[in-house]
Amino acid sequence: MSSTIGGEDDHHDLSTKEKDELEKKLRAEARKLMRQKSKRNNLLKRANEISRTKSNKADHH
Repeated sequence: MSSTIGGEDDHHDLSTKEKDELEKKLRAEARKLMRQKSKRNNLLKRANEISRTKSNKADHH
C-alpha cells in the first residue's frame, strides 16, 4: 500500500458526508463479494462430494 504522505490519497479532501457515503458503498460491495465467495465455496464442496467414489460399505443401503 502506498503512503498517503504527499497527497496520493484521492479521498483526503472529501467532506465527512462524502467519506461516509463512500465507506458505506465500499462496505456493501465487500459484503456482496463475501457472499459470492461463500456461495462459490458451497458449490465447490457440493461438486467435490458428488465426485467422491462410493464406499464399498455403502452398497448395502
